[in-house]
Amino acid sequence: MEKFIKEYPTPEIVGCLFRSINNYLEGVIIGKNTSRLLEKVLLSCQSEEVAENEIVQFQSQKFCEYMWHHYPDNLENNIGSHIVRLFFQFVCGVYVSTQDKVYSSKSVVISTPMEDNYMERLHDLIKRFLMNPHINQLLTNEYMSSTLQILLVICSVRCPEKFKEVTKHLMAVLCDIDQKVSKKDSGDIK
Repeated sequence: MEKFIKEYPTPEIVGCLFRSINNYLEGVIIGKNTSRLLEKVLLSCQSEEVAENEIVQFQSQKFCEYMWHHYPDNLENNIGSHIVRLFFQFVCGVYVSTQDKVYSSKSVVISTPMEDNYMERLHDLIKRFLMNPHINQLLTNEYMSSTLQILLVICSVRCPEKFKEVTKHLMAVLCDIDQKVSKKDSGDIK
């Protein structure tokens, strides 16, 4: 199926596959092979011709509704967290390809966001994750750290003014951690 969608990414085929995926979304998100197919479908939706298709639009809305309600359940799952990161990119129209398992702002593809209210959602995600007062705990979580990287790249592209605020917050948190470590190393904190 992956090869098929790569070679023939017509709106009809993408819409049909998207509909099938949406019917079994809970299992698709945690399945290794099915999640790769979902990724191919989402990437195909970045094409203007595919994105404008009525069936694809309907299935995109259905997918987004499901994911907004269930993404927190999948953040601590290896495959599920990958799908959550793809979902955030898909919704905001900012796709970041990986190079050596590192997200780079140099490998960003901008497309039409899949939701009209994506900025409101993005601001909520920024507040919940990037401006979180306990972000240091998220940074050390193996699944959340990648999600934070994706959100940082999306934020830098879609909300550059907010990105400055986020980076100041991150620097303050990291400096606080560094000061605590220095004090502990010097024996001031036991």
